Amino acid sequence: MAINNASNVTSPIFGEDYVNPLFNFGEVGLAKSIIFRSIARSSLIEKDYIPAVITGYYSLFHLALGLIYFFPHYVHNNKINEKLKKIADEGTDESGNISHKEVLKFLKECQNCGLPGKCYLWLKKGKNLREYINYAPRLRIINDYRHLINDYSHFNTCKYNIDDFEEFIEGCDDVIIQCINWGFEQQPSNFAEITIALSRCIQFLNKPELGYINWIKRETRENAAEFISTLQKRH
Repeated sequence: MAINNASNVTSPIFGEDYVNPLFNFGEVGLAKSIIFRSIARSSLIEKDYIPAVITGYYSLFHLALGLIYFFPHYVHNNKINEKLKKIADEGTDESGNISHKEVLKFLKECQNCGLPGKCYLWLKKGKNLREYINYAPRLRIINDYRHLINDYSHFNTCKYNIDDFEEFIEGCDDVIIQCINWGFEQQPSNFAEITIALSRCIQFLNKPELGYINWIKRETRENAAEFISTLQKRH
């Protein structure tokens, strides 16, 4: 169901007093953020750090994407603007074509509009940890040509440890709350985008056609629903 946003702001790609055609993509980003956050928390409790770090990072990444869609008038990156224009014109989801570096740059620029600096720093931290989890530590092969039986593989020194993973995951809730608080302050008086999106996030956990009811365990869905309620009570 499309929602019109008669937002009283000027967008570099949609003009003055535009109807935001990106709202639905924004609410998907917000819902995914909360879902991935809850998967990360569940994985952390089970000390399953690889999925915890990866889903924790994507929780913040999808949240940042949501902010781009909710507030495109803050986007000053021509590459992102071109993709947003395509989304608006064609209704196709171009989220996969917005790079992680572009999203980081957006958060950094939003600091000039009051977004807390931790939002940018934590996404950057998560990006570094995710890449480390996926691609490192790098492998070195130690060859002993005199005694082939002694050849062995050796990993370079680990750059991050469990404490780094736990600190990152534990800090994600605070970042999500800070980003949403900032979003509440930015939403136009005549259309409460974040408020409406939060009220609709629960459907991503309950509707079979959206997949998540079958993709994540019941306890994780309940945790996500509880977090949605917590966020709603704050505003």
